[in-house]
Amino acid sequence: MRWLQILQVNMGRRRVVADELRTLARKVDIMVILEPCCRNNVVTGFGVASRVVVLGIGERRPRTAIVIVNPSLDVMELKQFTTADQAACYVRWGTISFALVSSYMPPRRNNEDINDSIAAVEAVVLKYCNPIVCSDTNSRSTDWGSVRTDARGRLMEENVARCQLVVLNEPSGPTFVCARGQSWKDLTLATAPMVKRIAYWALRSDTSSDHWVTAFSVVEEEGGALEEERGFVTRSANWRAFSS
Repeated sequence: MRWLQILQVNMGRRRVVADELRTLARKVDIMVILEPCCRNNVVTGFGVASRVVVLGIGERRPRTAIVIVNPSLDVMELKQFTTADQAACYVRWGTISFALVSSYMPPRRNNEDINDSIAAVEAVVLKYCNPIVCSDTNSRSTDWGSVRTDARGRLMEENVARCQLVVLNEPSGPTFVCARGQSWKDLTLATAPMVKRIAYWALRSDTSSDHWVTAFSVVEEEGGALEEERGFVTRSANWRAFSS
C-alpha cells in the first residue's frame, strides 16, 4: 500500500522550528504550515528544492503556506482561494486527487473575523472534491476536546456540519501547550469519502513550537485507512439558517 505523509505544523513564527522542519522534510511529502517564518513578507526556511504555495510575493505577510516536498506530485495552486490567512492547492497523486487547505483564523474577539475565515474555507470545500482542511481555528469546542464551547467554537461546529466535514482529531490530548495553559484549537478536517483514504492521524512533539505537530497519511487505496467510528457534528448547527 502506498501513502503520502503529510505534516500539519504551526511554527509560531520561530526560526528554530524552520531548522527542525528541514530535518523532518526528509521523510514527508507535504507540510501544511501555519504562522511561518517570513522575511520581507516572504516565507523562508524551506530551500529551493521545495515548492511553496503561498500568497504572492510583496503582498501582505502570509500566515499560512503549503510546502510541497515531493517533486513528483502534480500540484495546482488555487490562487483565487489563497490569501494571507489561507493557502490552497489541488494535488493529483496516482489514482486519486484532493484539495488541500491551510487556514489560519486570527484570535480576534469579533465573530465576523472567523466568519470571513470560515467562508474562505467553505469556498474551497464546496467547489473541489475530497478536501482536507488543516486549520488553527483559535476556537474552543467540547466536540474536539475543550472543556467548554465558546462563540467561535459554535460557529466552527456549524461550519463542520454545513460542509459535512469530519473532525479527524483523536482524543489524544491538546494540540497547543504553553506556560499559560493548553487548548485543542488545531483541527484536521475532511469529507467522509476522503476520510476513507486517511490513516495514522497522530500528534507528535517533533518541534520546539508550542503547537504539537499533526501527522497523517493519505493512502492510495480506498479503505486502506484504519476503520474508525466517525460522525458529523450536527447538534449545534443552525438548521433554520442552513435551510434558508
